[in-house]
Amino acid sequence: MMKVKKDTINAAILLVFFTLMLWIGIGSYYDFRISHESPFGYGASDSYQYQVRIEGIKEVGNYRYEQPYVVRGYEDVNGFYPPGMYHLALGLSYAGGLEAYDMILFLPFFMTALASLLIFLIINRHSRKIAILSLPITILLFSEKAFVAYTFASWASVIAQLFILAAIFALDNIDKRNMYILFGIFVSAVMMFHTSEGIFFALFMVLYLIVMLLQKRLDKDLIIKIVKAAIISIILCAYFLVIFQLTWSKATPPHFGTSTTNWGNTPIFYLTDFKIALAFIIAGMAISLFFIYKGKFTVPIILGFSMIILAYGNYIGFTFRSFQLRFFWPAYLAIFAGIAIYFVLKYITKNDIAYYGVAALLAILFFGLINLSLIPSAVKVDNSGSSDPLRWEVLTYFRNNTDPKATVYFVYNDVYGQKAILRNTERIHYITIGKYYIGSLINGTLERYQYIEQPGDGGNGMAYRTGVFEFKSHYEDEPKPVFDKYMDICSFDYIVIDKVNYIGDRQATIASSEYNKKFAETLLKHSQMKIVFQNDLSVIIKNNNPGEACV
Repeated sequence: MMKVKKDTINAAILLVFFTLMLWIGIGSYYDFRISHESPFGYGASDSYQYQVRIEGIKEVGNYRYEQPYVVRGYEDVNGFYPPGMYHLALGLSYAGGLEAYDMILFLPFFMTALASLLIFLIINRHSRKIAILSLPITILLFSEKAFVAYTFASWASVIAQLFILAAIFALDNIDKRNMYILFGIFVSAVMMFHTSEGIFFALFMVLYLIVMLLQKRLDKDLIIKIVKAAIISIILCAYFLVIFQLTWSKATPPHFGTSTTNWGNTPIFYLTDFKIALAFIIAGMAISLFFIYKGKFTVPIILGFSMIILAYGNYIGFTFRSFQLRFFWPAYLAIFAGIAIYFVLKYITKNDIAYYGVAALLAILFFGLINLSLIPSAVKVDNSGSSDPLRWEVLTYFRNNTDPKATVYFVYNDVYGQKAILRNTERIHYITIGKYYIGSLINGTLERYQYIEQPGDGGNGMAYRTGVFEFKSHYEDEPKPVFDKYMDICSFDYIVIDKVNYIGDRQATIASSEYNKKFAETLLKHSQMKIVFQNDLSVIIKNNNPGEACV
């Protein structure tokens, strides 16, 4: 009866904790609305990379090929990103009645909240008290540096790491009947969401097998189950693994050497960001060596150590992929904090209520309900993103009102610096090179031939299949394609000009907005140029005779 009561209490705690994680994560970020008029909270270009591909799959029903407006007009480029993210988000979008752009961002937040529960279940198999004490630190999955995963759109990495934890749970319970099947499925999910996490998980498995061998626990039955799981995983991933090996590995070959801590403008999570909690993590790491020697907590402890080592793989050539592992440090390293706090409490009291009380106090601190400078906490991030209903009106106008082969030219705007947003036209699109636009603005000139870029995703070289196991890159085509060059603005079917053009500071915005007004007025002096849509933000001008002088 006592066991049932404790399980019921734990279930209630997990339910409340999961709800609070959603509240502090997606709740605050999404302005406590699950449905929006347009993409909400999208910052980095990768946000739109995910969203547009889902829309493309929704349109054609599969991800066999990339949509032409994604890959600079080519129609034969095979879908080359891990497809798990797209298919899962689209399926849930249909099931939940949400727009794909809402579901795709909801999903990584939901999976992160779920990660807290998974790490609890992993540790709980070994010690209920340590599991309870480990749970609060997972709140830091939504701390300032970890939150970068959502604002900078490392969404696929986040979900892949959730499946790493799911695979760890299955591995730790692999002695149970048919659990190796789930293990294989979860490992394949890691690969199908973000391949680099699959490579990191493989390295974790190497360390795990070495430790099991040293502990003399690597028996024939375990090896057979792991091999069976590997076969299941390879079968499920076979189609994408062929594309990955024959395109990505050639376009971006692995390179190992010393790497810096440079990740552009992206903030990096360091161990010191745990502040005073780091002392408990380090103490727990030291104590856990004793547990490993005794053959206890083997899987969660190896997970913690391996994810510290691999997260510093940037120094041996894994570059920023190692930084992405750090987003889940609060989950991976929770075992160490829990062990350290447990060892302090065990010498003070054996009362279960005390353990729950300490966990509750830590949760209050980590949720930021009491602000102390040395205590890390979750953050509330307000970010409506780079899109809004007016801009969404402009971008989506082209889908239902223009010929599928129409070309669209955007006059430069800082918002369009995240160029993947332009793919929402679902048309082949172009944009003025920023430096050229600024030069024209300063000089007060408007030229017919401008320096223009045709944006697109060339990730794996825009590879297309020439045989079952043969691919060729469009970058190897003859003549060599050039995607930024001087082009005739009068040759495009549509021109989009923002009335309010955000460029740098307020003074520059005013100047560029006035320049754009004159730009539009100049075009409209020519009879073939007609306004077909406008709102308070932008104007869309149709060129009824492309190629005829318009400037």
